[in-house]
Amino acid sequence: MADLNTRISDFLWKNLSDKRIMVKTDNFWATLRDTGTEIWLDTGDMEEAEANWTAEMSALTTNNTLLNNEIQKGIYDVFISEAKSLVRELPLEEKVKEIAFILNARHGLRLASKFGGMVSVELHTDTAHDIKAIEYYGKRLHEISPEHFIIKVPYTAAGLIGARRLKDTGVRVNFTLGFSARQNVIVTRVTRPDYLNVFLGRIGAFIASNKLGDGAGAGEMAVISSQNWVTGFSAKNEWQTKLIAASMQGLMFSPYRQKWHLPDINQLRTSLLQGCT
Repeated sequence: MADLNTRISDFLWKNLSDKRIMVKTDNFWATLRDTGTEIWLDTGDMEEAEANWTAEMSALTTNNTLLNNEIQKGIYDVFISEAKSLVRELPLEEKVKEIAFILNARHGLRLASKFGGMVSVELHTDTAHDIKAIEYYGKRLHEISPEHFIIKVPYTAAGLIGARRLKDTGVRVNFTLGFSARQNVIVTRVTRPDYLNVFLGRIGAFIASNKLGDGAGAGEMAVISSQNWVTGFSAKNEWQTKLIAASMQGLMFSPYRQKWHLPDINQLRTSLLQGCT
């Protein structure tokens, strides 16, 4: 398997031809960045990312769903065929995991090459409840591009342990999904990741769609509470855990401030990542 891993790594870098884009600056994003906020662009679409990436942005984050959207365009048809040939001797279940690994890694490398920022790459869903698989694939993704890749680990019991083991070996971790301060207290204490999340837009949408209220401000309150707890706990670590305020889409409202809009950047989901300082 070690020899196969080497061949896969070589395959991932083969004919990687994406050229670094000329970045522009944006006063709105610059103002936000100057508050101590990191700005991540949440998309796997190369063209959309190029249209919206600015010098103030530090990372892109993708996932299996967003990657699948790119695959459906046919841009990876030949690459997938070559990948299937490379892992043809593996059992079917392992073959699926390896091809998913190859595709996530390749697309992450393309994003890193083109935009120069960090890329949060996701493990295959079949690893979610398997500590050894989380460690195994997480370390392999890290080794491919340690300066650019952040490994996205799912919020499961196995994920808590697997992510902590990855972090203890120097792998940067983005632990997701999170929805509450209680969840993020556990994550900060147990896993000590580089990044964790509150998907604040989904909180409000859940409340509204289930007729539990209008959802206004609920997600933002979860972000503020998480930020306070994570800041306190991560101060005791040797590194800083940062909170991603994720799923920020369209018009947002909070009873604690005036109504405001995020700019419509071609309907891309923009995650604003606030460092715990």
